[in-house]
Amino acid sequence: MGSGGATVSTTLDYNGDLDNNNVIDSDDFDILVANFGGSGAGDVDGSGNTDSDDFDILVANFGLGGD
Repeated sequence: MGSGGATVSTTLDYNGDLDNNNVIDSDDFDILVANFGGSGAGDVDGSGNTDSDDFDILVANFGLGGD
């Protein structure tokens, strides 16, 4: 069987992409910092709070991206 020229697209499967652009970058970091100590937009781990746990996850995945 040949490859047939099929195109495969992947999405980012790592936590930390807060702006949903498929890259974990400084824009995501800015969102987390702006919401640190609160709830909502910077909550990476789904705990309901934006805290150091969210920061740790974002830093661990910083620079990762999908197609």
